[in-house]
Amino acid sequence: MIAQKEIFIPTVDTIPVVSYDASVSFTTDYIEFPNSMKDWSLQTFFDGGSVISAACTLTIEVSNDSFNWTKYSPSTTDMDMNDEYNYIVYDNIMPVRYMRLVYDADTTTGFISFIICK
Repeated sequence: MIAQKEIFIPTVDTIPVVSYDASVSFTTDYIEFPNSMKDWSLQTFFDGGSVISAACTLTIEVSNDSFNWTKYSPSTTDMDMNDEYNYIVYDNIMPVRYMRLVYDADTTTGFISFIICK
């Protein structure tokens, strides 16, 4: 039997990042990945505002203890969210237990949403 994927919506102080204010910088609550051998993906959506010409960035941070955080990889550090190729990030494993997303809004307006499939 094929393992079923789980959809997960990241939160900020328990508020889901769905049509979240994209003009505010934030760090999500941590997301747990108990099965390190499963593939995962993150999809970002913007609507109702301006990402073009804004310098908003997204960084994926990881941890094994949910207290000491480090960047996941060079390709997922300060990702330019003007580049639509950064709207989907994926990997075939999650070698650490916890992930969080660090979003820097700069002058972005509108709304942002995240969906993680793991």
